[in-house]
Amino acid sequence: MPDVQAGNQGYSGFVDPYDSPYRFASVLRTLLLLASLALFSIGPCEAAEPLPLTKIGTPVDIQIPVVLYRAEDGQAKMDTVQLKREFIKSEDGSSIVHFTPELLANRQISDLLHSQIWLATVASAIAWQDPWLETRWTVEKAPLPDEPGMGAVVAVGMVAASSGTPWPPNTTLIGSLTPDGSLGPATEILKRVEAASRAGIKKIIVPSFQRFGVGTDGALTGVEAYAQKLGIECVLADDLNEATERLLNRSLPAKPQLAKTPRYEGAVFELLGQRCRQLMQPLDAQRASWPTNAVDLERLPASTKKMWENVIANDESGRGAYRLGQLYIAREKFNAARSELRVLAASANPLPEATVLEDRANAIRKKVLLELDHSVFDQNDLQSALVLAEKADWLYHINARVEGAQLLVRQAFGSRSDATEEQKQGARRLLLDAVERAEALFQDLDFYSQLGNVLRSVSQARPAYHASRWIRQLMPAELTSAEFFSKEVARRANALRESLLFDPRLATQSRILQEQMSQWEEEAAKDLIPPPPANLQPVGFVPGPAYAPPKPAIPSTPPETLSDVARCLTWVNQFCELEILERKYLHLDAEFQPRTQDWKIKDDVALQKMARFAEGAAREGIASAQRAQIQPLILALIYEKASYLSDSPKEDDRLEGLRQYWRCRLLGELCHQLRSEKKGPNEPEPQPAPTEVASNNVAPTPLPAPADAPSSPLPAGMTIETIVEKPPTSVKAIDAADMPDEPPPPSVRAEAVILP
Repeated sequence: MPDVQAGNQGYSGFVDPYDSPYRFASVLRTLLLLASLALFSIGPCEAAEPLPLTKIGTPVDIQIPVVLYRAEDGQAKMDTVQLKREFIKSEDGSSIVHFTPELLANRQISDLLHSQIWLATVASAIAWQDPWLETRWTVEKAPLPDEPGMGAVVAVGMVAASSGTPWPPNTTLIGSLTPDGSLGPATEILKRVEAASRAGIKKIIVPSFQRFGVGTDGALTGVEAYAQKLGIECVLADDLNEATERLLNRSLPAKPQLAKTPRYEGAVFELLGQRCRQLMQPLDAQRASWPTNAVDLERLPASTKKMWENVIANDESGRGAYRLGQLYIAREKFNAARSELRVLAASANPLPEATVLEDRANAIRKKVLLELDHSVFDQNDLQSALVLAEKADWLYHINARVEGAQLLVRQAFGSRSDATEEQKQGARRLLLDAVERAEALFQDLDFYSQLGNVLRSVSQARPAYHASRWIRQLMPAELTSAEFFSKEVARRANALRESLLFDPRLATQSRILQEQMSQWEEEAAKDLIPPPPANLQPVGFVPGPAYAPPKPAIPSTPPETLSDVARCLTWVNQFCELEILERKYLHLDAEFQPRTQDWKIKDDVALQKMARFAEGAAREGIASAQRAQIQPLILALIYEKASYLSDSPKEDDRLEGLRQYWRCRLLGELCHQLRSEKKGPNEPEPQPAPTEVASNNVAPTPLPAPADAPSSPLPAGMTIETIVEKPPTSVKAIDAADMPDEPPPPSVRAEAVILP
């Protein structure tokens, strides 16, 4: 080896590769080294990037590890659900869940599991933004489900099976499904983590909403730290999409985004503006006589003062919303002010007897049932079904208040009641309050008929595919979910007794579920759906002999009175109501206040976080409806209401705002699923529907003072009355003696309407 030259600062034995035979080999080694370093530096990043999921047409079997908790014995354990996914070429594109003969022999397993599988099917189809066309699921092995906490992991398993993605070893998911697609809490999560550890699980996905669990000592314990002590990697996920990506390392399609805030304009805006001005006119005439200053209010009795404060607050809120162009909220606030004034007037008169009030309450409930079942604008399409769903939700709130008050009166005047005269009088006043409010609100009942007619003028009817198959799956899934809720509430009956006895919406939901059970059995008797399971118990919690939900004022009408499309979308109302009751009673540490008839939420931070996520999910639902060529005008109304309620200082309003966000999301997603089922022979490919929206950065156009009408977006010489037709006479007409007179209907619709 050559010596190093004098003065050269280097190591002895150094070889210059550029002046030696080693030049080529050295350069090659250097290039290989640099290439390997480059691969090392970029390789892990590329590997960590989830690959997109794609559906395959070959049959796939998958075993899904699930963690169950048994409330009966307080034990958690690991088990598996084994599914087979097959690609079936069929003319109607049906998605069918089958069970093996062994599971069918155990009806308790198959029927309870059916609810979990179907809800998981809906959730995974929405997450993938593609219905399960020509797919058959066979449940080959399954444990007896606990509460709805098994649905999320089954939904991810369905995605894995449909894409041919292997289930990662020693990995599972703990959490439930919610209407907005987020991962909901699971009961006794720490015990479930322990069971997963005993079974050898090394990685779990848990809801980010449930980072703490209650330990055996009653103290809050961090789920992530607890899992780490047991040698388990704990990964948080917000929703089903993120859980799928974290578990499978595969990505679902990006969620649909709504770039602009939804807003109703044109004829719908004009209809609401006209209705608000009609409601404001009698309020304007009376405002001068209201006790608006603090001195006048202090002179009034406490109960009267409270009612006047409500009148003034609702009137001011309505006018503020009107000026900002939030006309749907303004209409509700003006109606609330008018209802409160009617209660004030009635309170000045002698208190009617309980039997008189009971008759008036039954007349109201009779009208609610007739309005729901005998709709004159059910066109068996998605646009009219959306109007029906919104009208049904409005009627539900009216009916719930009346039914809850009836329940208290019957308890107070029951044969075994020990209520004092003061308590009996209080129950009668509560029923009078509910009846007067309902009769005042019914004066605005024709609004939804007019809204339906306007929407028919400005948007095209959109058919739904296979709605009859959907409703036959959705109804039993809801009923079985209600069983889970009822059993858990029954287990906590002693702690929840005050809420169970006085919550009007629980009483109404119990009665509705019982009626749906009867409907389901009637349809099964006609061979319209599979026969109901023999073990399925009547749904509805009965805390004791004092509790007797009011019976329907009239027998339920046959289910054929509404189209299956309308029944699918009104199902969303009841499912979201059931879910919000579950949150109130089981998860949010809430307490019902019988005196004020509202809820107090101890875990307010959790409610705020849920509302923020639900708001984004509602926007995704609107975007999905647009993709299905559905004009999202009704969804824009619901979104406006949800946003307003979510900003309220009252916990009860914020809970309702959460429910309205859920409705907005599920209605939009269900429209997309029903439209996507299968195209008709001449049906074009769906294109995004045009929508009337405004940028988030642009403030709503303020309306002029109530005395001046907003500038009309309709052609010159045309008013909203020319596109609102008079509802035809039908069986829903109620005797004038039963109900207050309603305002005369608008003029008949013009033969031709041209909108800009």
